[in-house]
Amino acid sequence: MRDAFGMSPSALRNGSGTAGKLPANAIRLRLACREPFDGVAVVRFLARHEVPCLERVHGNSYTRALALEHGEGVVTLTPRRSTLDCELRLEDVRDLTPAVARCRRLFDLDADPVAVHAQLADRPVIGELVRAHPGVRIPGAVDGFELAVRTILREDNSPEAARAASVRITRRYGQPLRMTSEHVSHNFPTAAALAGAPPHTFGTDTRRARAIHALATRVAGGELALDAGSELDDSIDKLLDVPGIGPWVASYIAMRFLGDPDAFLHGCRRIERALKRIGGPVESSAIATVAEGWRPWRAYAVAQLWRSLDDEDEPPDGTEAGSSSRSPGQR
Repeated sequence: MRDAFGMSPSALRNGSGTAGKLPANAIRLRLACREPFDGVAVVRFLARHEVPCLERVHGNSYTRALALEHGEGVVTLTPRRSTLDCELRLEDVRDLTPAVARCRRLFDLDADPVAVHAQLADRPVIGELVRAHPGVRIPGAVDGFELAVRTILREDNSPEAARAASVRITRRYGQPLRMTSEHVSHNFPTAAALAGAPPHTFGTDTRRARAIHALATRVAGGELALDAGSELDDSIDKLLDVPGIGPWVASYIAMRFLGDPDAFLHGCRRIERALKRIGGPVESSAIATVAEGWRPWRAYAVAQLWRSLDDEDEPPDGTEAGSSSRSPGQR
């Protein structure tokens, strides 16, 4: 309990582990992780993908709504050098442990950065980035279905168009929060809600709408599980069986939610741009060849390359620098 929550069970029960004035249903925790920990890079990543009404980056903190088994929640996460500050407001305290697990997954707190560094620090092309910025984590997700829908909306789409479509679908079919929050107002729609809705009302083009509806139908019907404990290969196979979902989307979900540390995003324009900046290969075949040398941590190499572009990204309320309306590598 001390390692995971930053306090003893008795302190957690009586609230003595919190500091400052908090609402009656709020808990403040320090989530531990292995150093080094570059949590700020995760916040920057989340800022680029921010969906207003569902999540908000403010300063160095990230706030979002959570749909949990026994009720809803709102969490604010702020990375420190070796911990992640977590302020949770929950309708039901029984949701504490699963809520914390989602936060840990979002910031990849259970990663072993020392092992990753040992494997990648001397590898061709990527090694210099790894040595310069140790502790980079894979930005995760709190919900597999939400990530899958948002990835469908982003693939081959501009950031602003994907963000607008995500806001429309969230406000139309997501559950408005009962909790008051200055930063967020809705939870993301459930698979059942989207499975029961006409695809043409999703606020996106026909191809994406049909893919989202097909995905939602299979998840709601139990044919496809996008849970933290889902078996990797089986989940990927079932994702690829959904009309409109290809290898890129499946690999992206495997990297950010299904826990595959070796997932790689072939054809990612953002990776290509990062490699060009550091003098690496830019042709797809050459990128694939050099990436073979990054196994079994290719997903962490991708996160390093994404991070290397932070200095050319605009603030989250603007458009990404150098973005293209036909680039799946915006992520």
